[in-house]
Amino acid sequence: MAAVAALAGLGLGVAAWAQPMPGPNACRAWPPVFYPIDPAERRPRVGHPDEIVVPIAVHLMNADVPDAVRAAAPDDRRDEVAPPGARIHDVWTRRRVRQFFKPDGLVNGFAKAYGVRVAVVHVEECRYNPGRLRGDGRKVDWIFTPLASRPGARRLFEDVNAAHRYRESRAVDVYLWWAVNDGRPGLRGYAGSPARGGPAVWTDRLCALTDPDTRPFDTPERCAQLIAHEIGHALTLRHVCKLTGVARDPDADLPRVCDPADRRRLMHPSFKGKRVSDEEKAQVRDFALPFFSTP
Repeated sequence: MAAVAALAGLGLGVAAWAQPMPGPNACRAWPPVFYPIDPAERRPRVGHPDEIVVPIAVHLMNADVPDAVRAAAPDDRRDEVAPPGARIHDVWTRRRVRQFFKPDGLVNGFAKAYGVRVAVVHVEECRYNPGRLRGDGRKVDWIFTPLASRPGARRLFEDVNAAHRYRESRAVDVYLWWAVNDGRPGLRGYAGSPARGGPAVWTDRLCALTDPDTRPFDTPERCAQLIAHEIGHALTLRHVCKLTGVARDPDADLPRVCDPADRRRLMHPSFKGKRVSDEEKAQVRDFALPFFSTP
């Protein structure tokens, strides 16, 4: 019933979600052979004394929007490196999803610092009606996060996660959108813990569209670092410090301003480092084991 209520909150009928793609507002799962996983790993377990397996479900979100409208969407400054008329699955291809999320992939290269290993249990492509989903009627292929100064931004995050979350067992849901744009330059990811509408991570194609020749800072490893940082938020971690002069700063209540040494930390607001403290590892462990073990 909770799922039905969430769908109703989005203005979508349950029947619309039941139909397979390519119909509107529908999802289609990738074949399980893409993400072979031992059934025992569908629940977290201690793989070795310092590792907890955390299930993740990946959702590729395709807006039902004409190409001419999509071309005019905000935050498209690097679309020249995407194929003409590309959709999210043209950027987040099967090869790239595997590169990032396989057991020895790029995301786990950073997530292991938490004492966890993420394991994909589900991948699906979804087509949605952005005019209905956003609640403002606009047919644009970008989505806003709870940091946006928009009425209903928090509710949108919660309702999308409730409607699409993986239901066979608890997991961190990772949503890949064409654009995550809420007016904050450079922001390409957002996450929430269960207390904040998750556990879920949102990011977009700009994270994956790297161009080392012209933007050497943007690399696949940097994108994986962002996703691992956001997974830390989904696992209840907050930033280790706060930046100054940031509008709509969710860290305003943190007691300490960042200093140069904090840049070595994975949970620095700009996710520059790799280090995770023992206290952060304990917090992740205390959350992950009971939460993901509950059906």
